[in-house]
Amino acid sequence: MSAAHGPDDGADDDHSGHLVVLYDFDPTTIDWPFQGQRPLPLVTGQVIEVVLDDGSEWAMGHLKGRPDIRGYFPKNYTMTVSQYREMMREYEDGVERGEEDDADDYAIPEPTPGAASSTPAG
Repeated sequence: MSAAHGPDDGADDDHSGHLVVLYDFDPTTIDWPFQGQRPLPLVTGQVIEVVLDDGSEWAMGHLKGRPDIRGYFPKNYTMTVSQYREMMREYEDGVERGEEDDADDYAIPEPTPGAASSTPAG
């Protein structure tokens, strides 16, 4: 997969615990409700390594290869690397068959409102 379509750093094929960022998340634009917890700003296309996931709507992680940039982020702004690659493969297969008009079939769903409704663990 080309870099234009998403993460493919070639460093390793074991992407367990890695998520692809689907939407920008700028915690400075919200009233960060979690005292003592540091948010992790997200930019579409980044790869996040999950450090702690307690099953809530938030997870602790850091940018892949940058453990110094760490914090909590809304999980519904991300998807696993394998899910992302499969989605892009399906999209590219559709484009090759001339099904560009069916792009809505491959649209990334909008994040669920209220992502900040649960307190991250930690």
